[in-house]
Amino acid sequence: MLGYFRPKKCLLSKEDREFYKAMYCSFCHSIKKNHGLTTTLFLQYDLIFLLLIIDSELDLFSHGRVRDKRCLFPLKKVSCVSENSLLDKLSDLAIFVVYTYYLDKKIDGDDYRVKDKLIHKLIKIKGNKSFKGLKNIKGIKEKLVAGMKLEEQREYSPDYRISFICDLYANLVVDNLGLVDLEVDYYKVAYNMCKVMYYLDALEDFKSDRKNGEVNILFDLNTDLDQIVGYVRNKLISALAEIKGSLLFNKNKKIIENIIEIHLQGVFNKFRKELLMEN
Repeated sequence: MLGYFRPKKCLLSKEDREFYKAMYCSFCHSIKKNHGLTTTLFLQYDLIFLLLIIDSELDLFSHGRVRDKRCLFPLKKVSCVSENSLLDKLSDLAIFVVYTYYLDKKIDGDDYRVKDKLIHKLIKIKGNKSFKGLKNIKGIKEKLVAGMKLEEQREYSPDYRISFICDLYANLVVDNLGLVDLEVDYYKVAYNMCKVMYYLDALEDFKSDRKNGEVNILFDLNTDLDQIVGYVRNKLISALAEIKGSLLFNKNKKIIENIIEIHLQGVFNKFRKELLMEN
């Protein structure tokens, strides 16, 4: 369910491609610094999208202020934006989001798979110290479990079933990144980002979830596949309109619009075709 919010790089200008790559590399270095080299394997494009929006309002990272750092993948120097405490806070959030993936598998009874055990081991879940930048980690984990159990309640609408997790994610973003008293409504942005990820994930995994008897928020709509695809399309249009309507676009406009209007549309079309072609 991670990694949908990324640009179609071939359609970006050279300057925007280089700036996006610098943001990506900076985020990766922050994760390595705070959580170790192996955890950089779980870097998420979705949080870079959020970083672009924050930078658009606060102008934290200048296109001209970059410096080179050594990277192991590949073995060469890469350009990074100027360091900022926000990157460290975001790296803590990134690792916790990956942890939610592991926890979701555990609740579904899939935690004995080798891949999930590897994720658990690499993230090194060891209580509060593993997420030093997150507040009240124990309470967050309890809310996460409650939200995942609500997702399984098939008598409710898809929007309601994911509302607890989307609310938790949005509050994590706002509270732990300190995004309060600003012009952009970051709660609304993060909530609708989570909503987009949920619906795309449900569409992508629809057939495999049905085959394996796993939870999927689209199963109980009592309609045919064409209508389910249309339902997801409408949910995505609404959520992305909420995100775009909240933005200032002081900078990074073309990158953000590329992600919202081109790449995410392409992702939806890919999943739609795969689902309808197989039936």
